[in-house]
Amino acid sequence: MGLKASLAAVGLGAVACASSFVPMASQPVAAANDPRPNIVVVYLDDVNPIHRRLWCTDRTPNLSAFCKKGVEFKNAVAATPICGPARASLLTGQYGHSNGVTDNSGETFSRFDPSSTIATEMSDAGYHTLFAGKYINGMPIAIEGTQLKRYARGWKQFGVIWKRHKQYKSFYKYNWKTRYDTIWKGTKPRDHSTRVVGNRLAKQIRNAPRSKPVFAVASVYSGHTPNIAYPEHVGSNQCKGIAPWSGGAYNEKDVSDKPAYIRKTPLLKAKAQSMRTRCEEMLSVDKMVGQLKKALQSDQRFYNTLFVFMADNGVLLGDHRKPAGKRWPHSIPIPMYMLWLKELGTTRRVVKEPVLDLDLAPTFCALAGCKMDDVDGQNLWPLIRGKRDRLDRRYIFQEHLHPNDGMPPWTGFVTTRSYATGVRWQFVEYRNGEHELYNLVTDPRRLKNLANKPAQQQRVADFSRVLRDQFMKPDGVGFLPASTFEID
Repeated sequence: MGLKASLAAVGLGAVACASSFVPMASQPVAAANDPRPNIVVVYLDDVNPIHRRLWCTDRTPNLSAFCKKGVEFKNAVAATPICGPARASLLTGQYGHSNGVTDNSGETFSRFDPSSTIATEMSDAGYHTLFAGKYINGMPIAIEGTQLKRYARGWKQFGVIWKRHKQYKSFYKYNWKTRYDTIWKGTKPRDHSTRVVGNRLAKQIRNAPRSKPVFAVASVYSGHTPNIAYPEHVGSNQCKGIAPWSGGAYNEKDVSDKPAYIRKTPLLKAKAQSMRTRCEEMLSVDKMVGQLKKALQSDQRFYNTLFVFMADNGVLLGDHRKPAGKRWPHSIPIPMYMLWLKELGTTRRVVKEPVLDLDLAPTFCALAGCKMDDVDGQNLWPLIRGKRDRLDRRYIFQEHLHPNDGMPPWTGFVTTRSYATGVRWQFVEYRNGEHELYNLVTDPRRLKNLANKPAQQQRVADFSRVLRDQFMKPDGVGFLPASTFEID
C-alpha cells in the first residue's frame, strides 16, 4: 500500500480551524510535501488522573489546552502499574510478558529487544525521530559504554538520563548520555533534568529537516518523588492555596474486604497529603511544554502536530493507605490527552472507551503509514476521530508478575463497552488465590470488593476462566521471583 492509500486508510483529512496557538497567517503542513503529522509525546512519571486539578487549571495554560481543546481518554490505563514495563510497552505496543520487561530490574531490561520498536518503524517510515530523558528502568545496571548505541536504534537523536543521585533522584546530579558522549549535570538551575529535556528537544525540533515530519518523546521524571520543580517555581504563590488530597479512597478505614496485603497495611497518620510540591512541579512541566510548542510554531509545524500528554503509570497518594504506591492493581489509571489542531480542531471531546498505553505504538505507526507486527495494542485512530465509540475487544488486560512489599503477583483486566454498555468491571486474580472485583461505574474508587459476595461467585469463576483462556499464553505466563530491583 502506498503512502497516500495508507493515510486514507486511517482517515486523515484536512480540518479547517482557527487556533490561538498558531500565530502565523497560514496553516502549513508538518513538512514540505508530506501530509503526515508530527507526533510529540510528553511523558510524565507516576501521575494519577484523579489529580487533574494540577494541570487542568489556569496556572498551567499550556497543559490546560489539552483539557479545554483536546481529546481526553477518561478511562486510560497502564498495562502494568510500574515504570519500566510501562515504558517498554509504549515503545513496543506489547505487554511485558511479550517484550520481556516485567519489572524495573536490569535483569528484565536485558531481555528487551530494541531492534523493532516504534522508533525503528517511524524512522523507516521517514520520520525524524527524537528521544530525550528517562528511558527504561534497569538500563544503567544492565549495560555500559558503547552498548548504548544498540538501544538508540531508530532514534536520530537519543539522549538519556544515566544513573542518579540518592537525594536528587534524576532531577539533579546525573549523567546525560548520548551515543557519543557523557555529560555530568550538577545542581545548577539549568541542570534540572526536565529543563534539559525541554532545551534539547526544542533545539532538535528547530534543526529537524523540513522534508521530514518529527516524532519526539519528552520523557521526564516530573511526577515522581521527590517532585522537584524548577528553582523559579519552588515556593510559587500560584500553589500556595492548593488544597491537600484527602478524597476518594484516601486512608481507607475499612479494608476488611481487601486482600491480605492491604489488610496488613496500617492506617496513615496524616489526615491528608500535601499537593503543593506537585503543583509547583507541574508549573515546570507546563513551561517545558510551552517551550516545545514554541519550537514547533517557529518551524511552522504545530498546526499539524499530534501532541500527546500522558504518564507511564498511576500512583496512589494515600489511597487504600498507600502513601505513594504503585504496582497495585488500584494504580493502573493514567492521564492521557491528545491535541491536534489540523485534524481534531479545538472542541473538547471525552473518549469513554477504556484504552491502554500499549495502544499508542500501533496508533502512531498507523498515522505514519506503517504497520507494527506482533503488537498487543490496537489502533486508536477510529476512537480519536470520533468515528467509533468502542473497539473490537471486550477485555483490557493488566499484569504485575513480581511479588512486592507483601503483594503477591497478579493478573487481571477491565471490561470495555463491548463487554457491557453502562458497566465496567475490574477483576484481579492474585497468585495466592485471592481476588478483587469492582464495578467501576458505581465504585470508581474501588472501595467495595465484590469478589467474596455470593451473588458474584459465578462472575468470578467466569472472569478467572477468561484470564486463563484469553490472556495467559499457551506456554504460560510465569510468575517471576523477587530479585534486587532498581528503586523506581
